[in-house]
Amino acid sequence: MTADSLQAAIEDIRYHECRVLLLLGAVALHHATGEVEGITKLVRMDFFVRYPALAIPALALSDEETASLTLAPAERKQVESPMIHYKYGPWDHRFVPVLGALVGQGLAAIRLAPTSGIRLITITEAGKVRFSQLTQRPLWEITAARCFAVAAQASRLDAAALGARINAHISRRRGDKLGSEIVL
Repeated sequence: MTADSLQAAIEDIRYHECRVLLLLGAVALHHATGEVEGITKLVRMDFFVRYPALAIPALALSDEETASLTLAPAERKQVESPMIHYKYGPWDHRFVPVLGALVGQGLAAIRLAPTSGIRLITITEAGKVRFSQLTQRPLWEITAARCFAVAAQASRLDAAALGARINAHISRRRGDKLGSEIVL
């Protein structure tokens, strides 16, 4: 691996870290506990941030939430960052390392729910500071607005309900195979 390709990989991971941190911060503002119940739910919420054109019908977003997605005409047929179509829904091989990096940097925390054993993911105080900084940067304005719109609707649903809504709207019905990129 060259120095340039290593730098590109690091910047790529940092980009995903910022997006996931923005989503965790938005959930903290829209969900009573401020926690996401499970990695699968977080991945599925992230799907709607990355595929905002599908968030509108799948999450039944309000006109105000739809406007906050700030979809350019070209984005209605493109994705921000593709995910892979797996049996149990969308996935990205970078997700676990991204979440691990956020935890390692003290920006997010994961704990097990005492009765169910589900991983509960939340933003930390340090994460809230970084979240606030990101929301103030014009570069992250659109992504932050998308995170807020998704969190407002998706926080109230469980992972299974989100998965059903994703499956009802992704291109599987057009013949995509498992393991392929999800396209619009």
